[in-house]
Amino acid sequence: MIRLPAGWSRRFGRLVGLALLGTGMVVGLILGPSWFSIYAPFWAPRDVIIDALRAAHFLYVSLIFGLPSGILAAGLLGLAAHRRGWLRARSVAARAMAVMVATVLAMAAAEAVAAVRLAAMLAASPAPWLPEHFDDPPNRDSKSPDDGTSAFRSDFPDAVDDAGRTVDVVILGESSACGDPYDQWFSVGSILTWKLGEAIPSRRFVLHNLAIPGVRLEQIQKGLETLDRRPDLAILYAGHNEISMRHIWNGTPPYYLDASQPPRPPTSIDTLGKLSSVCRLIDATIDRRLPSLAPVRTPERRLVDVPTYNARELSDWLAEFRARIEAITSYFERLGARVVLVIPPGNDADFEPSRSFLPPSTPLSEREAFTSRFAEARDLERSDPSAAEASYRRLLDEQPRFAETHYRLARLLEQSHRPDEATRHYVAARDLDGLPVRCISTFQAAYRETAARHPNAILIDGPAVLRLRSGRPAAGDNYFTDAMHPSLIGYASLADEILRALRARRIFGWRGQAEAQVPEVTPSECARHFGMDVPKWLHVGEYAAWFYLHAGAVRFDPESRMAHQARYERAIDRIKAGVNPDAIGVPGIGTRIVLTGPSPDTVARRWSWIGPSQARGTATATDPGLSPAD
Repeated sequence: MIRLPAGWSRRFGRLVGLALLGTGMVVGLILGPSWFSIYAPFWAPRDVIIDALRAAHFLYVSLIFGLPSGILAAGLLGLAAHRRGWLRARSVAARAMAVMVATVLAMAAAEAVAAVRLAAMLAASPAPWLPEHFDDPPNRDSKSPDDGTSAFRSDFPDAVDDAGRTVDVVILGESSACGDPYDQWFSVGSILTWKLGEAIPSRRFVLHNLAIPGVRLEQIQKGLETLDRRPDLAILYAGHNEISMRHIWNGTPPYYLDASQPPRPPTSIDTLGKLSSVCRLIDATIDRRLPSLAPVRTPERRLVDVPTYNARELSDWLAEFRARIEAITSYFERLGARVVLVIPPGNDADFEPSRSFLPPSTPLSEREAFTSRFAEARDLERSDPSAAEASYRRLLDEQPRFAETHYRLARLLEQSHRPDEATRHYVAARDLDGLPVRCISTFQAAYRETAARHPNAILIDGPAVLRLRSGRPAAGDNYFTDAMHPSLIGYASLADEILRALRARRIFGWRGQAEAQVPEVTPSECARHFGMDVPKWLHVGEYAAWFYLHAGAVRFDPESRMAHQARYERAIDRIKAGVNPDAIGVPGIGTRIVLTGPSPDTVARRWSWIGPSQARGTATATDPGLSPAD
């Protein structure tokens, strides 16, 4: 019979307690901030976090495999040491066993916590709880009238107390709603509140920008749980991330039937990973963070590529997007707020599709033959554009859903002054992209459907607004810094359109003669008001160059994106050399449209909204190797 020394239970209990405390701290660190938030803070080093999570996964699996053997070995060692009277060895074995037993208990607790957290992460709640009662009184009657007329009072009387003079404006969305790459200084919302204050000086307009870069509408809706004031005007500007932020940008999922390989037999580690809630939670968190990493170039990119999504996923995401837009709009209308729905515009003219693909049943021989015919058509673009157009049309008859063909044909149609047909093909190229980083038409339609059900909501068709103001079949580089973030000119255009829509609805008492005029929103005035100096323009140029550097890695032919990167790098050098940003002739930098034709009529259309004084100061420049600027 083994005789234990006096006080052994107290010492063993202390060891177990310390081990539990230490292990609990480690588990808390692993399951803490990185786990209980869907995304890391904007400033967090994403690649470091992902590497740390992968290391935690490896360590956890190692503990699962190692702890049972370690406990058994420590028990046998302690028993042998006790029989031989090796007090020191017995003490070491007892302490090691206490630590390992405590670790097992802590891991069991971690499994329970991880199971709950995993269920919360994977559950897509279409209607989270949102606050509807606030300390501040509403400025209007939020009850719906029985006669179907507007439930919103558009005439705020002048004789009100100080609280009634404040109009709270909330803007929701992703990085475009934040104002990237100008987010440190202004956004669509800040331009709008500034100009509303000029138009209606009897009111004080306060902006609450709740937009978060890199999120989808799910996180945007959930973020409304923190709303602490009743808004008077709510602006929703989101949709670019609904597909692109679900998959890694340079991933190559299985797609073509003849390229499918038999699945690798699962190893014991794979099986254990599926059984462990902690391991599955780590994998799910890594999957959510991977799309935020900057892509790197891989040899898998080809003209005939693979999509990052499948049809079933796209259908599910669209249904969720529709439900959330409807829920958000209804929520704000219950609060008595006026809702502005902004369909997110994208750089459809000067940003090519990143991936084009054929049906999954297409064999390798047909994919290679299609690639050869496409290369022949592209070689004809400079020498014989008409023959190239005919070749692209034949390719579209053969494969009508190949994005790159639509884009190349759209460019030829624009150059030959057939804007309506060019618009259709630019839109098709965007919608059929296998890696959509711009809001596609089916998601844009969700905004229109919601606006049709809510006549009090104001719909701003961003793509149409910028297309009409650009004078091109689709807006391009003058109106965007990259693929989806507007330039200063683009943001000013959207703010101007929202301002005019609010004026047309006579909102916020905007009806008197003194307040009848809509303040002019010009890029140059915005630049002066928000202090766009040399360091700020350098930041914009560096942001654009960084984007195109990494965007080139996800396309089979990075030439155009590398040319964009080089163009912005040259602009940075010229600004550092003392050249005025308005004089460098680079679309997306400065406050002036960079014109390359094709006719004086187009120039007049482009500048009709800005004014003749701005148009007379227009710079003219061309950039060889790039598509025509706006």
